[in-house]
Amino acid sequence: MHAIFEEFRQIDNAARERSLGLGLGLSIVQRLGHLLEHAVDVRSLRWRRVMRQGRFIEDQIIGVLREHEASVKTAELCRKHGISDATFYNWKAKHGGMTVLKAARLQAIEDENRRLNKLLAESMLDVSALKNCLGKN
Repeated sequence: MHAIFEEFRQIDNAARERSLGLGLGLSIVQRLGHLLEHAVDVRSLRWRRVMRQGRFIEDQIIGVLREHEASVKTAELCRKHGISDATFYNWKAKHGGMTVLKAARLQAIEDENRRLNKLLAESMLDVSALKNCLGKN
């Protein structure tokens, strides 16, 4: 069991590339089926996992907020950029008073946090699987 987890932990692994698009759990199920010579049909619902990309990048959002700070009315600004009032106020709540450099730094921190959370989840899964293999619940 440990060898299976080690295989998926390696970054440049061919098995990991074949299972691209599957989560770690589905990839392990697929690999176990292959090792046990049992046909397992594993499919990921990609459309549920993929988040929609926004039309605006951070720099553009901050530019819109700066226009608002320059006394442009909210309704006029939303109409000009083709966004709703709700979108504008969500942007203002998240990016209000931010510079482009601060927004880039925030994005980098969010990416790092996402990566660390994934590593933590994988290590917790490893520990749980090892405890189950050893019979310690």
